Amino acid sequence: MRKLWLLLLIIGPTSVCYSQTITGGDSLIKNNTEPVKVHSAKKATIYAAVLPGLGHVYNEKYWKLPIVYVGIGTSIFFISQNNKYYQDFLTSYKYRVDNDPNTNDLLYSDLTDAEVFSNLELTRTWLEWSYVATIGIYLLQIVDASVDAHLFNFDVSDDLSLNIRPSLIQTQNRMDGGLALTFSF
Repeated sequence: MRKLWLLLLIIGPTSVCYSQTITGGDSLIKNNTEPVKVHSAKKATIYAAVLPGLGHVYNEKYWKLPIVYVGIGTSIFFISQNNKYYQDFLTSYKYRVDNDPNTNDLLYSDLTDAEVFSNLELTRTWLEWSYVATIGIYLLQIVDASVDAHLFNFDVSDDLSLNIRPSLIQTQNRMDGGLALTFSF
């Protein structure tokens, strides 16, 4: 391994490196034929923040739209259910501690005061987690739309390859040997 590194240190400084250059002004060109559509990540982020899913529509990722709305709809459903149970347990607990003999808890008459209070605290915790989940899903879809917009022009085709082969590079006065790294896409 040391001999290989020594060989690279000796050959490396004497080799000539060539790279691709892109000319032709400010426009990005894909495969030297078609201009690349300018896609704004800022627009996608703003659209997703204003209306959930709109950033994905801007990014042309229509398949993500049902996922966003099912996630937000499910979390809103759980907010509604947990709020209903929380209000029921709160009303029941208030009836039990108001010291008024005319009010009776008919909804949870089979539970003790401690069990009603425990369920009240539990449903309040689940209600808070439902709000956190809704906010989390909303923020996650904004981040996802922004990342999708940044990677909009990224090539994900199967034609990506890296070839390493020995090569001879001719300069003005001599021939140099080296490795050619060819990255094709």
